[in-house]
Amino acid sequence: MKKIFVLSIIGIMSVLTTLAQVSSWRSGVPTKNSVTSIPQGPQQNSSGWRNNPPMNLRQGFQTQRPNYNRWNMWGAPMFGYSYYNPWFYYNNSGYREPARIYVYPNGKQDTIRGKSDHFSFGIQKDNIQQIGVWMTIGNPTYLITEYSKTYENDNSTFYPYGKLSLIDFPLVDDLKMSQTFYFGLGKKFNRTGIHYMVGVINETTRYRGKDSIGYITFPKQDSNRITVKAGLIHDFDNLTIKLDYDPILKTATYGVGINF
Repeated sequence: MKKIFVLSIIGIMSVLTTLAQVSSWRSGVPTKNSVTSIPQGPQQNSSGWRNNPPMNLRQGFQTQRPNYNRWNMWGAPMFGYSYYNPWFYYNNSGYREPARIYVYPNGKQDTIRGKSDHFSFGIQKDNIQQIGVWMTIGNPTYLITEYSKTYENDNSTFYPYGKLSLIDFPLVDDLKMSQTFYFGLGKKFNRTGIHYMVGVINETTRYRGKDSIGYITFPKQDSNRITVKAGLIHDFDNLTIKLDYDPILKTATYGVGINF
């Protein structure tokens, strides 16, 4: 009987506890008048941090120093800069150059102007039936190089072991083919540059005869020579013209290209 009495008491207490946890909303939807209003006022909306802010939010105090990315225009670490924005400007010669706008931690700005290596690339032709390509790089001092080759179409039959004493056909003229390579330095004054180059020319000369079928060629002479030339280039916006003269070979070269 005692056990039954104890179990009955425990059951009654559980029911009372469950009833106490049931929300009053289950017996009816709360109305506006049934909700206890909380007085609103400045003192209720204001954070207590305004009167007593945490230490890491107080003006002039930081628990950890920001990690600024300090770099100079060459990408090396440099004290005092926070970050930069890329920019560009036009120099006195009219070329577009790179620049960076650096922002300091205190909000001030500084502009660093740089210089890029300009280069030109083009084609050329001379008065000895050669065509070629040329290139420059640098500003205002620039490197210049070019390569040219004879463009005559050789439609003859070539015999590398032929000899003059064994021919049974008449000779007409010699076939001359050449290729040249130049390398030099120049200096620009605004948009006009003057350069000097040293070159190597390889000349191949062949005997050329003709029979009833066509032309026949065989070796005559191969030679290599050192030569020099002088010239100038001028930039028109993105267009570049080039003129050269070789006093040893007595050749004039003219070319056109684009510059970057």
